[in-house]
Amino acid sequence: MSLVVPRNSIPQPPVIRTSFKSSMRIPSLSPLPSRPKVSWTNPTPPAADSTQQTTGPTVITDLCSTVATCDPASNIFGLLEGDESSYILQRGAKTKPPGQAYQTVSPVSLESLSNRSSGFLLDRRQRYRIAYTLASSHLQLYPSPWLHSHWSKKDIVFNIDPQDAHSVQLDQPYMLHAVSTQAAPSPSSSYASSDRSLPTLGILLIELCFGTALEDHAMRQEFHTSGGQQTANPDLAAALDLAVALEWSQSVCGEAGETYADAVNWCLRGRFAGAKDDGWREELFANVVRPLRFCHEQLHAMGGEDWLKSSS
Repeated sequence: MSLVVPRNSIPQPPVIRTSFKSSMRIPSLSPLPSRPKVSWTNPTPPAADSTQQTTGPTVITDLCSTVATCDPASNIFGLLEGDESSYILQRGAKTKPPGQAYQTVSPVSLESLSNRSSGFLLDRRQRYRIAYTLASSHLQLYPSPWLHSHWSKKDIVFNIDPQDAHSVQLDQPYMLHAVSTQAAPSPSSSYASSDRSLPTLGILLIELCFGTALEDHAMRQEFHTSGGQQTANPDLAAALDLAVALEWSQSVCGEAGETYADAVNWCLRGRFAGAKDDGWREELFANVVRPLRFCHEQLHAMGGEDWLKSSS
């Protein structure tokens, strides 16, 4: 912007405004003379720098075709733009050892790690790290298409170390999400189809607290054996999971402390604001993310990678 000052500017008499009132007054001071007026002119916009445009990531318009036609030598696929946030899509770390071909090793889901028969045993430090990561990811990704209202521990996966099939990379969790061209189903009024993202997070926090899956809890096993046909109903199954979690949550304080227990209870009992209201992010951070970060920092030493070795 260039500032142009006219040569023949005539000072204008001061204008007295009577509509403005101030609580602080300085008497016996005369008004300052007005200064010459100035005007603003818009210069011709500079020519676009072609080098800057080519160096930035390309905006992705079709994710499937971009991934299918990507350059194997490039680590960045492009830029995904959303209504509120934008993301740079790039290759995951440690997906191919140097000088070796890609290995098709199936990842391990959080559901598998919760099952004690999987051969992996999570210690308390690792479980608290996963709990804090899940809460932080929920704060960042919800309600984007990557984290919908019906996510579960089946959607959280961890890569196997390409050089050691008995090691899981716990420091790099991933979210699985199916990409479909079909229209989304119409919303239903049933409980199973309602937004259960926060109760799901609360149940996972309890499971990570005790290192036991909800399905292995004695109360849930009793419901399953006494009413197998009834638990096949999605509404009833979801209601039973929440009922068992509410009863189980009363033991969290004795196991993990009051800070962790408060975060669990807020997820199970707290009122979840609408996705269009940004106030829910502040509530989620204050009541869940920050307490879990405190619990995580009490046990987890900073630095170093987190690996999980198979006990078999």
